[in-house]
Amino acid sequence: CPTNTTVSNDQPGKSYYSETYCTGQATLDSCGSDDMCENAACGRSTYVDDAPTICCPGDATVNLVRPDYNFLSSDYCTGLTVGQACGSNDMCVSDICVGNVCLEEAQDSLEPCDEDEDCSGLACGLQTWTTTSSRVCCPTNTTVSNDRPDSSYYSETYCTGQATLDSCGSDDMCE
Repeated sequence: CPTNTTVSNDQPGKSYYSETYCTGQATLDSCGSDDMCENAACGRSTYVDDAPTICCPGDATVNLVRPDYNFLSSDYCTGLTVGQACGSNDMCVSDICVGNVCLEEAQDSLEPCDEDEDCSGLACGLQTWTTTSSRVCCPTNTTVSNDRPDSSYYSETYCTGQATLDSCGSDDMCE
């Protein structure tokens, strides 16, 4: 080994059998644990099922629920660029992940969003007070939390500034 140090890790896909590996692996090299990488950041390369585990380009990882199993989590690389599959804003260089894709910049009014930080106006909400509404960057840059139209037990975040005669859940939602 070039670094003169090794680490013992499970073989990929065989948790019952370990192998000795060199430490100091370069960015993008395959890895099995943080201590194998020269930057101490080993994670899945992108937020897709069965993404390979590599020494991350962003020098850090974030632990997220896996896209293929809603009850398991894995470490995922940060430092992803525009167009790469992501599971949170923390994974992207731009800090903007919408619809599981890293974007270059924050979204404008009425563009899709997952959370407030995805929007240039820092307000992401359901566009209308209906059961089929989609989440968008709010034109008024403000939101209000209100019961869902189909349930008084659950609330959602809605854009304010709903037009006259639009259905709404409270006066705070209207123009």
